[in-house]
Amino acid sequence: MNSAERTNIKALGIAHLLFAIVYLIGTYFLFRMVRGTEESDLRSMIGVCYVGVLGVALLSSGIGIILRKRWALPFMFIAGIGQLPAFPIGTLVGGWTLAVHSKLSNRSRKRRS
Repeated sequence: MNSAERTNIKALGIAHLLFAIVYLIGTYFLFRMVRGTEESDLRSMIGVCYVGVLGVALLSSGIGIILRKRWALPFMFIAGIGQLPAFPIGTLVGGWTLAVHSKLSNRSRKRRS
């Protein structure tokens, strides 16, 4: 792996950490907003849980990417798929995540065989 690829992966890890902070803060405020209304229905709570789970996946993958851990690959995949509906910036980061994930998972498969 050359230095440009390492820089690309480290930048992706930082982007995941920044998005994780935004998503987790958003989860807190969404939860407070949904619980403050009288009509807190199941759909609203599912949306809040989606944002929270995506925030945790982004946080885990960001830490794992920066530390170059293999356990970060499943979190990267979850975060990449979860980011795709968040157009336009989330879609860009999600596509970038899935591209890096495919490169890293192909490399780990080649090492095993």
